[in-house]
Amino acid sequence: MATNESVKITVEAALKQQKKDIAQKLDFSDFSKNLADAFVTMFKDGLDQNVKNALYEGINREFSRQTEGLKEAAERLRERMYSIVNGAIWAAIPKWIYAVVGIIVLIAVGLGIWCYNLNQENTHLQKVEWLYRYERVSYDADGIRNMMLREEAIMAGDKQEQDSIKTMTIQLERRKHAERTHVYFRPSDSWTPESGNLFW
Repeated sequence: MATNESVKITVEAALKQQKKDIAQKLDFSDFSKNLADAFVTMFKDGLDQNVKNALYEGINREFSRQTEGLKEAAERLRERMYSIVNGAIWAAIPKWIYAVVGIIVLIAVGLGIWCYNLNQENTHLQKVEWLYRYERVSYDADGIRNMMLREEAIMAGDKQEQDSIKTMTIQLERRKHAERTHVYFRPSDSWTPESGNLFW
């Protein structure tokens, strides 16, 4: 990269060579020797100085123009940095971060809905449990004994024993038309003996 000083050195070297060429081409033979020497000296010095002044002024103007351009670019860059820091920071955030944040928000919303539904189901089951606790103490001694056998089968028995209790329950509901009473108590399990579901 050229500097102000290196350009000046190059110009001065070129001027020295130019002075030699001009001095050789000028013809002062019609003048007296003293006048011709004075004129040549004055002409050479004046040309040298005038050219130097003009070139230096041009160099200074060019460097000033380039410096102003660099200052303007630096000012624009500084303003851009301030705008990013002071409010336009969203423009500097990579797009993949928006995607990650969006996915996290969706997961959080999904978990929130799931937890709400789970809490509602838990509240419902607690109410059914209180109803069952009340009903189970209304039996006589034989009824309590039979009830405990059914509890054991449904709570700790294998799948066949559980399906047996479920089948007997549905048959009794159908025989007594108990499905008409499903107003406040609504079963959450849709299992029937005809469904043949192997998983529950």
